[in-house]
Amino acid sequence: MNSRLNRILSLLLCLLLLGTAAAPAAVAADDPFRVVISMEGLTLGQGFYVEPTSYNIDQINELLAPQGYGPYTKRNLTAGMATLAMLRDKNLTASITGRMDTSQQVMYLKGVAGIDKGTVQIPAIITQNGGPSNSTVRKNTDRSLDEFDYTDQSGWMITVNDYLITDNIAKFGLEINNTPRNAGFQNYGNTYVIRWQFTISGYGRDLGYSAKDALTGKTVNGYFVHANKDRLYAAYAQSTDSGKRAEARRVMENLTATQSQVDSALTALTTQASAPADTGKVSFFQRIADFFRRIFAFFKNLF
Repeated sequence: MNSRLNRILSLLLCLLLLGTAAAPAAVAADDPFRVVISMEGLTLGQGFYVEPTSYNIDQINELLAPQGYGPYTKRNLTAGMATLAMLRDKNLTASITGRMDTSQQVMYLKGVAGIDKGTVQIPAIITQNGGPSNSTVRKNTDRSLDEFDYTDQSGWMITVNDYLITDNIAKFGLEINNTPRNAGFQNYGNTYVIRWQFTISGYGRDLGYSAKDALTGKTVNGYFVHANKDRLYAAYAQSTDSGKRAEARRVMENLTATQSQVDSALTALTTQASAPADTGKVSFFQRIADFFRRIFAFFKNLF
């Protein structure tokens, strides 16, 4: 009798413990749609003009509605309209050729008023590849940062998910199903990272991207191999830890940061603090298991 009861109770306890161990984790919520946008002058040594900032679709529509645009969904939002929302949010005035909506065949960002910091610290990699130095670069006479400021090759360039856009951003859809399968376009789920970067030499080669040589028309490599900082930018935009953000920003503002440095910065930014010491609280499943252990012990002693 005792032997048989022991076997039955042991089986029940094992089934309970197995069920507890196999209990599935809560299903994660759907990946929320968000756009992370920045504007930067790393080639001038001026860092960020707009730090990576995250927007959801509702926020973008609220920013665009007063200008008569929208509402948009994630399936028809373009790089141009997301940029326009950011400019409005940051109270920035931009000089634009054409409109940013899809009715425009050509859209080009010529300049942004009031953001030039007035000093330059040209990274050595640019000078070493034939670009200007601190002493040879042209002076900018106002705080507006426009095409042809500092050099004849300067201007604003845009990447979306690490893909350098060379055509009309007013028609460049963000949602991956509506975006041409461009080589190099990265898939981050429902997150889209837009980086506006100011180039001063090589038409983007100083950003680490390939470009066409003005004389030969052939594609030539960038001055260095650029690291993909998109995931770091996205995490930075979501973080509220000022200390970790400061450490990450140092890597983000380093024009020639390696992928290893970027990945390490991302890990440091997103790693949570160690779990606190055991407070004595017992989980629901642990309480159930303890209850059955007591039942097992009771019947064992009874018989």
